[in-house]
Amino acid sequence: MLGKDASDEDLVLSFQKTQSEKIFEYLYDRHASFVYRKSLLLTGSEADVQDLTQEIWVKVYFGLNNFRLESKFSHWLNRITINSCINYLKRRDKLFFTEDIEESANGSFSEMNHILDVTKLLSRLSIQVKVLLTLKYVDEFSYEAISELTGIGVSAVKMRIARAKKELIKYSSATDPK
Repeated sequence: MLGKDASDEDLVLSFQKTQSEKIFEYLYDRHASFVYRKSLLLTGSEADVQDLTQEIWVKVYFGLNNFRLESKFSHWLNRITINSCINYLKRRDKLFFTEDIEESANGSFSEMNHILDVTKLLSRLSIQVKVLLTLKYVDEFSYEAISELTGIGVSAVKMRIARAKKELIKYSSATDPK
């Protein structure tokens, strides 16, 4: 049996053959913080993230047998996380609220205020645009990779990101007391 130092691809193949809970646990341990952070960034709610990350990992567990390794496991997990966040927010008919974000145990107060300021600005954008901005500036994906992940054409991705940046500049200057 493989150890926790094995590659994601080896762990996936091993899980597909054995259905080993331990193998799944290795994948979970390796990627749980990513799923949590991404979900928090997209939903803005600590309470939602608890339920959502559990839902995502259930999808991953039951979807692993169908994962064909045509892309990296991390890209597949990222896509599940993003789609789950979008669907979760749609189901709840919810916008991107920030009042439930709690100060993280590891973060400083000034970091948290900065996160809240950015989150308030992002709350004015649609979830689809937030996803594009997150993929570009947090995950540092290329326009081509974003296009592949979202199914939106490269030129449309560039245009939507450019418009979103202009909107954010407009919103930030309107709220900036200087």
